[in-house]
Amino acid sequence: MFKNKKYIKFNQPKSSHDVQDSGNFDDFFVEVTDKMPRKSAQILKSSYSKLKNQAEKTLEKTGDKFDHSFDSILKNLDAEKRSQCHKVIHSATLMAAIVTLSPIPLTDSAMLVPIQVVMMSRLHKIFGATWREGMAWSIAKETFLLAFVREIPGNLMKIIPFFGTAAGSVANVTVSVLITETLGWVTVNMLNNGEDIFSDKKAVNKQVKNLLSVMAVATNLKTKK
Repeated sequence: MFKNKKYIKFNQPKSSHDVQDSGNFDDFFVEVTDKMPRKSAQILKSSYSKLKNQAEKTLEKTGDKFDHSFDSILKNLDAEKRSQCHKVIHSATLMAAIVTLSPIPLTDSAMLVPIQVVMMSRLHKIFGATWREGMAWSIAKETFLLAFVREIPGNLMKIIPFFGTAAGSVANVTVSVLITETLGWVTVNMLNNGEDIFSDKKAVNKQVKNLLSVMAVATNLKTKK
């Protein structure tokens, strides 16, 4: 269904140009859609401008809810790397919002996986860490399953003609962005501490779940204990 499984050793970025490329959203969009099923990718490409505009407006309304929520795990991250990582994670959350607002039914969570894989790939590149794409797909799949139950009501609304797609999609945007951003900063935290996220998926899931609980307070979402 998706294209994956690569093993790469990234080198440290050699210039600010490399960093700018890693944060370029158009490049991010192309890389993600290349990993999606062709039909889904075509839907996103054909409505790119409209969906991007909608997503940006939605993020403007919800973005401040996430401010400083990750500060506790980023104390030892230098300002330059934090800026680089922020660009990558912002691209990922914007892409997550675009997918969630799209008319692709019942696939919001599945479509988050390639977004998160590309995000994790670029974060590994920033830190010059070894990249294992097959393992990344597994981690991303487990991450969205942590919160999948919260997507069910919205997805059901998508398949009821009376509601159309907008109601279900808008209801899920915050969840999609929350999951993606949390995984992004957990990845950054572990890489910054010299940890191999692929050697202990349980540690990744534990950090994601803990942060989701913290973020839920700011976004009025409920998480399972």
